[in-house]
Amino acid sequence: MATLRFEGGHASGSDGCNRFSTRYQSDARQLRFQAPAVTRMMCPSEGLIEQEQAFLKAPSTVAGTRHEGDRLELRKAEGALAVTLVREGRE
Repeated sequence: MATLRFEGGHASGSDGCNRFSTRYQSDARQLRFQAPAVTRMMCPSEGLIEQEQAFLKAPSTVAGTRHEGDRLELRKAEGALAVTLVREGRE
């Protein structure tokens, strides 16, 4: 399972195999991420490698957010969905 934690301009988590860390900036309309620092562990399966690549690429495409209940959607400039995040401990 991929995770992402936001804390005071710093975001970190796991893509399901490797851990990552990055800085972010946000204002009322935009959310921008810097390139992440990522560990380089060997992922056990092909599907996990593809998930990892997609998850790590998504923040660089984010231009805005949409928040609804326990869900946070990271959206691209044209409005397309990049990632949906669910608050930890909730489904």
